[in-house]
Amino acid sequence: MSFIVAASTPAELNAEPYVSADYFIYSEPVSVSTALNELLGDFSAGERAYFYRWYEVGIVFDNRWGFGYVDRRDYSLRFSRDAAELVGTVVNGDELETGREYDITLESYGVDSEGMRFFVRPDLKPWLNMEVGLSLLKSYSLLDGSVSGTASAVASDEYEYSLAVDYYYTDDILFERSVEDVTGFGATLDIALSAQLNANWRWDVRVHDLLGALYWEDVPNTLAEAYSDRVTVTEAGYAEWDPAVSGVETNEDYVQWLERRINSELYCRYGRLRCGIGAQYWVDDLLTRAGIGYQFKKLNFFGWYWRESSAVELAVSWPVLSVSAGVDNINPEEVKAAFVAVMLNY
Repeated sequence: MSFIVAASTPAELNAEPYVSADYFIYSEPVSVSTALNELLGDFSAGERAYFYRWYEVGIVFDNRWGFGYVDRRDYSLRFSRDAAELVGTVVNGDELETGREYDITLESYGVDSEGMRFFVRPDLKPWLNMEVGLSLLKSYSLLDGSVSGTASAVASDEYEYSLAVDYYYTDDILFERSVEDVTGFGATLDIALSAQLNANWRWDVRVHDLLGALYWEDVPNTLAEAYSDRVTVTEAGYAEWDPAVSGVETNEDYVQWLERRINSELYCRYGRLRCGIGAQYWVDDLLTRAGIGYQFKKLNFFGWYWRESSAVELAVSWPVLSVSAGVDNINPEEVKAAFVAVMLNY
């Protein structure tokens, strides 16, 4: 979701307050509804799921510089298709394919952070606008690491596994280790460009976390081998994650590099008709889209089709307000991609 409000203050102050937010969720193997229902539901082929959110409130001066408070959340899971299929089978209590061996890989990335963002909009060219921002961040939540190994179906309702685990965390979701609160501190750069290439062509690009990292002092880490005897699958799914574990649990200093996120659009105008192509890149994943729009007096319509997720987004805008929303399925229980955007200017 994106939401921006700008309200004029007395002219002598040359300042405008603003509020902004971005929200995006995308899941390949399960719907959002299934993810919120303890994964009970249909699974399909897929290799990733992610969610990001950005809230910001602040003030901009002379449309040239400003600062604001930022609250953001970024989570991503990348996994093998075998891993998604195995989890879907056991959670829903379905029959396993006896004798099958599953290749299990999982990479996680997650952080909740907040802080102050400072930005400038330097004068460049009449046809080129730029904004450069620096965020100073503090975080209390970390998830960064990997799981890899194999699992074997020894019967239609039994399986066993052997996994290698290496991850940093503030909450041990795998082995429920008791840990003390830890705080991370860091900074990140972002940049936005809007270029009016000629009368009919415009290119917009924004890069979040162009260069950013959080430093964690004495953060928990687990480096271990986890293995099981036979695990029985019931109609309600397997009972619990209860592996035998050998390895080390330590606390150490850790630098978490923030994953770069890029959004870009290229627009072309023919009279009142507009068309565009766009792309979003984050954590080694690329989502592309194409769209077409029409201007009716001061009212603008634009529709996007997101190729990989099959989501459709519709945007309507006029001088003081713009609204857009997108989903990949009209059935709420089947939605795997969703996003909303609202912008209001006075």
